[in-house]
Amino acid sequence: MFEDVDIIAGNANAVRTYSALNGMDDAAAYAQRKGLRVSAGASLGPDEMFKSEGGVGSHWGVMASNRTPKPGLSSSLLAPAGALPPRRTAKNPTWFSKDERTYSIYTEWQQNTDYVPSGAMGDTWALDTDECWLRNPHAGKSATHVGYWPQRDAGVHWAGTYWQTPSGNWGDEPGGKDLRGYNRLVFYARGDHGGETIHFFTGGITGRHGDTLKKHQTDVRLTKDWRQYTIDLPGGPAMRRIVGAFGWSASLEENPRGGVGFCLDDIEFIRR
Repeated sequence: MFEDVDIIAGNANAVRTYSALNGMDDAAAYAQRKGLRVSAGASLGPDEMFKSEGGVGSHWGVMASNRTPKPGLSSSLLAPAGALPPRRTAKNPTWFSKDERTYSIYTEWQQNTDYVPSGAMGDTWALDTDECWLRNPHAGKSATHVGYWPQRDAGVHWAGTYWQTPSGNWGDEPGGKDLRGYNRLVFYARGDHGGETIHFFTGGITGRHGDTLKKHQTDVRLTKDWRQYTIDLPGGPAMRRIVGAFGWSASLEENPRGGVGFCLDDIEFIRR
């Protein structure tokens, strides 16, 4: 039998509630082992490795940072409507093939992908990313919703996120994917209210193992309806190592209402 408990994510509460963790960073797995059913909202989506409070704070998700369910959690802690989709395997890497026309960064929640939104920047404490947004996706069952809620008297008044591989890689470790042959980045976006000013980009992560692609960017004023946006790319050798496949940034100055919320869907590299 499970004991129902409420868990408030955060380092202080984690330490107080689970003093018996004994160095175990995976809070959700610990709850599973101890027969605790985590109430809705306590463990949300994937681990958020960008969190900086230390300890278990970045490990509350019911999925690993690459959006794959943690062992044993899909049946008891992860309970979406209907059966979970089958896990994709290396023998069937449907998100990428050099013979395919597209390479997906995000098309659906829990899709296998090499890239995760781990590269938080600026006012990281004011960011909120939900990769299982079920309200009005562009296609399929889910989209990604992003929120940036700054404070006028705190922070640097801008924020953003890179989708990186490996998770949290700022060019200081080997990684990235060889995407030669892909010469266009296509994605769909819509604003919560319309009028949000967002900068979208790919490439540009520096460092010894950073992107071979210089930063390519498009600046967008969103509408409330889904629209397709495109960033043209050079293809060829410039795409040899892509660490930061996709990213966005927004500032308080360009969004004086005080914050932005918007959705993303069907983020893909395409061969023309």
